[in-house]
Amino acid sequence: MIVFAPHPDRGTTGKTATADINETGEYKLRVEGQPYVTGGWYRVSIADPPTWTTPIPGDTPRLASVSPFPESLRRPDRSGLEREVVAGRENEFEFHIEVR
Repeated sequence: MIVFAPHPDRGTTGKTATADINETGEYKLRVEGQPYVTGGWYRVSIADPPTWTTPIPGDTPRLASVSPFPESLRRPDRSGLEREVVAGRENEFEFHIEVR
């Protein structure tokens, strides 16, 4: 999932836009189910993909959940990702996320 939260420090107010990211990395933002996003600056957060599991060595085999994304990506105010949505046109944004 990806979240675009209005960036009040850059003058954008309004509602948060969200989208599920498909298997090819594409998404279409929506606000309350509608495909209309107000123009302006947004802080962006990206939720982890489904967690990975990895074996933990020891006497009893166990699996540990591993989050491949930095924790800060889950919060728009900490992710460091910002984008400007321009009203009246199709906007495309690309994000390169380093995984562990």
